[in-house]
Amino acid sequence: MLIIADARMPEPARRRLETLGEVLWMPSQKRVYQSIAAHPDIFFCRIPTGFIVAPNAPAEITERLIQSGATVIIGQKEVGEKHPQTVHYNAVFTEKFFIHNTKLSDETLLQHATDKKIIHTTQGYTRCNLLPLSDTAFLCSDRNIEKNLLRQGVDVLFVSPEEIVLPGVRHGFIGGCCGVFGKTVVIIGSLSKHSQGNEIRTFLEKNSMEIIELYDGLLWDGGGVLFW
Repeated sequence: MLIIADARMPEPARRRLETLGEVLWMPSQKRVYQSIAAHPDIFFCRIPTGFIVAPNAPAEITERLIQSGATVIIGQKEVGEKHPQTVHYNAVFTEKFFIHNTKLSDETLLQHATDKKIIHTTQGYTRCNLLPLSDTAFLCSDRNIEKNLLRQGVDVLFVSPEEIVLPGVRHGFIGGCCGVFGKTVVIIGSLSKHSQGNEIRTFLEKNSMEIIELYDGLLWDGGGVLFW
């Protein structure tokens, strides 16, 4: 299993993550502001068959994904320093849905969403704020995304972002703390450190998800943990 993750992740979490698979540690990219400069979800959009990748994503990670047999599609727009140039690939695909601010999506994402139910949000940082567990269950830190998903009749738990660490800014978001492979949720941090921790745990267990907490610290937004 390949894993793409922020190289700045707290050391205990790094060590635990490395027991799960081959980790492609993402270094900070000079083109993007520091808080998100090593965030996988800024440069890589996970699709069911692989990834849509920004043209200026780290070449060594892109090459390793290609070697692994993943479908790797290079997008049209480069990631830039500030919003909205930072959100072109920060979208969520599930088997059924494509969720993003479609006014800001790279055209390549829209081309691969033609068979999906498209959910437009006002939030460009969609993947940062949203963790899909399945087509029917999501963790979310953005009220507009939550509202649009609830209209689809799916199960959504809103998680306050206020207690999530994102160095350099006021707070992070639940999607950025987590990754999913199969029926397992990997969390950068301990749910016990969040005031909704028991609620989150109950929601995940209700949706038959196994939970791996990477270290005993505050939830830490690393731009998601992407699995292949």
